[in-house]
Amino acid sequence: MLISFSYLTSQNSLALLDQGFDIYASQAFNAPDGQAYLISWLGLPEIEYPTDTENWAHCLSVVKRLTIKNHKLYQQPVADLQKLRQQEHQLTGQNDWSS
Repeated sequence: MLISFSYLTSQNSLALLDQGFDIYASQAFNAPDGQAYLISWLGLPEIEYPTDTENWAHCLSVVKRLTIKNHKLYQQPVADLQKLRQQEHQLTGQNDWSS
């Protein structure tokens, strides 16, 4: 199913969907359950990242569910991501893996 909708808003200016400049090429899609979802590419080709020296760069974002409430577009990670959680670790400083 292609995404098509007609929705008018009184918003006269653009607002960032995500903070930062490294998120782009977002793709929205409708799932068979009728929900709208979004996934984005993270990382820009013209920027050097610390991981470049480790021979990897860029990734896909988590899948986010899209909703419209009070004439505003909201996104939140899909609930199924909670199933991937494991033991919590508290880090107290940079590169502190002692906990």
